[in-house]
Amino acid sequence: MAHAVQRPAEDSLTELTHIFGILCLISAPVWATLLLFPNSYYGPGTAVLTFPAVIIASALVTSRVAKGNQFLREVMLVGMAIRFVSTAVFLQVYFRVWDGGDLLGYYEHTGDIFHEFYRTGIFTPQLPFARQSLVVDVAGVISIFTGWSLPGLCIIFSFFAFLGEILFFKAFCLSFPKINTRLPAMFFFMLPSLLFWTSFLSKDSIIFLFIGLSFYAFVQMQVTGVRWAPLCVLSLVPITLIRPHIGGMIAIAYMAAFLFTTRKKGYVVLAAKLVLAPLLLAGAVYLVHNAAQFVQADSIDEGVTRLQTLHKGLQTGGSATGSASMSKGLALIPVMAFRPLFWEVHNPQMAVSCIEGCFLFYGFWMRKKGIFLAFRNARNSPALIAATVFCLEFSIIFSIGMGNVGTLVRERAMMLPFWFFIVYSVERAKRQPQSYVAVRRLRAVREMALARNV
Repeated sequence: MAHAVQRPAEDSLTELTHIFGILCLISAPVWATLLLFPNSYYGPGTAVLTFPAVIIASALVTSRVAKGNQFLREVMLVGMAIRFVSTAVFLQVYFRVWDGGDLLGYYEHTGDIFHEFYRTGIFTPQLPFARQSLVVDVAGVISIFTGWSLPGLCIIFSFFAFLGEILFFKAFCLSFPKINTRLPAMFFFMLPSLLFWTSFLSKDSIIFLFIGLSFYAFVQMQVTGVRWAPLCVLSLVPITLIRPHIGGMIAIAYMAAFLFTTRKKGYVVLAAKLVLAPLLLAGAVYLVHNAAQFVQADSIDEGVTRLQTLHKGLQTGGSATGSASMSKGLALIPVMAFRPLFWEVHNPQMAVSCIEGCFLFYGFWMRKKGIFLAFRNARNSPALIAATVFCLEFSIIFSIGMGNVGTLVRERAMMLPFWFFIVYSVERAKRQPQSYVAVRRLRAVREMALARNV
């Protein structure tokens, strides 16, 4: 009986992409209606023009990035379609399930800028350099040109996050040119939590764009030269304005990558290392200081007490972890990327995230040996060092500081692209079919028999 021919993994990924694309196309009338008409009070407005404009822009960008790679073009376009679906789902969950949130606050403040501009002709931003105002100011500028529409602004901010995904993926391709990028592309553009939490008017969407831009400039700086350094540094400014602790962690990761990977000799490099070494220490102090501010503490000792109090305060809602123990947070640091765990699931949203975490764990487990071996030569890969340092920082701080798994999953979206850099920097170990093993054994027996006869 002939054995069935096993299809290549590339064909399976292509078919899966086509299935997702067909499902998005068939359900388009439903999710497009939910997207443009999220609520009886918030109609589409100018989104009827913004939506097709973003679709055209997405097609142009994907064509430019993918070039002759048909599979990558399809993955990016299907990923953008799934992103539209995620925006529609988020708006429905926001209005029908959740009770309040930041979205309408951002939208109302954006309306103040919009109406003030068309009343006086003067752009009046919110409080400058405040954490919340940057999102409102950017949305206000956009609304002046596109109109004040909740679905429209959500679509545009979702497109910003899509550009961030592209920048992360391009940085991955530059860092690991020998890796097959088909499976990483699927994860970069189609991971549910990454799409859901960056698909609307929020800090997460815009900060994702700047993180991707900063990391892409950092990788380009290692590949082509220091002319990308100004863009790398400037991209950290809006990140720090929105979330200072994230900006601090990224800066520390970049400095650590430079210190541990740069082997060039010369007085300039030596001077740079002498300057960056204390800056790295100062950055760590800065990070601790921001963590102390996060828990409203003035000292590290008080911070420990406040962290425990914060855990207790966050044990509310259906996403609570159910424990206020800091030791539990420390123990769960290694599985940060895979949470929520089975016993932490208390609602449908967490169930979806748990299933996603299982796939992430499977991807890591199948590459664990290669990942550990890759770290032996990590000094040759600044991107790998930077991604690893950031993931370590993120896992430690958020595992200890966040007791609500729902909030943790949302914040984790900023870490996942860096985590992909670590896991998919190596190919999955391939198992040889049993028939090949049997053939080798028969050959070994045959050689032993021939040796005896001789």
